[in-house]
Amino acid sequence: MDSAALRLHTAALADDFAWLEQHCRNRPALAERAGELRLAAALVRNVIAPSIEGQPDVPLHVVVVGG
Repeated sequence: MDSAALRLHTAALADDFAWLEQHCRNRPALAERAGELRLAAALVRNVIAPSIEGQPDVPLHVVVVGG
C-alpha cells in the first residue's frame, strides 16, 4: 500500500472516531465515552499515522479494544 493510501485510511479512521465522539456527546448516557473517542482519534492522527509512514508494504493489524 502506498503512503497516499495509508494517509487516506488513517484519516478515515480518525474521522470515524470523531463522528462517534460527536454521536456520544449528543446522547447523555454516552457522553462520558466522548473523551475516550477523542483520545483514540488523536492517537491515530499523531502516533499511528506517522509511525507507519515509510514502513514496508506488509499488512498492518490495528485492534481497538473497549466496552
